[in-house]
Amino acid sequence: HPPILLYGQRRMGKTSLLLNLGNVLPSQIVPCFVDCQGLSGSSDYAEFFYRMGEQMHHSAKRQTGFLLPALQLKDMENRPFYHINVWLNQTEELLEKQNKFLLIKLDEFELLSSLLNHDEMEARPFLDLLRYTIQHRPRLKLLFACSHDLSELRDWASYLINTQVIKLSYLETGEAHQLIQYPLPGFPLRYDPLALNRMIQLTHGHPQLVQMICYELVTLKNEQPAA
Repeated sequence: HPPILLYGQRRMGKTSLLLNLGNVLPSQIVPCFVDCQGLSGSSDYAEFFYRMGEQMHHSAKRQTGFLLPALQLKDMENRPFYHINVWLNQTEELLEKQNKFLLIKLDEFELLSSLLNHDEMEARPFLDLLRYTIQHRPRLKLLFACSHDLSELRDWASYLINTQVIKLSYLETGEAHQLIQYPLPGFPLRYDPLALNRMIQLTHGHPQLVQMICYELVTLKNEQPAA
């Protein structure tokens, strides 16, 4: 499958979707969540790759128990691109043996644009690595999440040219009704149809606003007698 770019306004649920994907994907896929905001303080590629590898290691272990190869910071300090390629080769061999695929989910992806834009971390070597991984490492799959579509990423667009773009937008009316009325199995609170319509009107189906108004209503009802 080609890489996927998931984009939408802030607070549309992109991060929640990435974090919960592991609950619905088949066991053959090992999901790795990477918060690019956690990489933004990196001073060079050695630190950048090490911090990314750490996030991937902890995420894979927590979600599926899959152990990625160890990545040492002292190795990365000398020829970081050589060592990250060695590590990716080792990762692919491990995935091949167990017939698994690694899904690397890069959240807040657009933050890398400002990070990879100074003398210590020129963007092109990383973009070349990214394109090589997409084209030649079939066991590694990439999912990017950000607030911009491909045309707004400028320098990145030519490297992600075959990326499938998916827009995450407002909830449809039926989806909003489901979220309001059945957030959990057996949820006991019931809404008058006029109240449901008013909630949709107020929030326009924005996921966070729907959840906020539901939270306030549930809190209010919990303070009242059940009758």
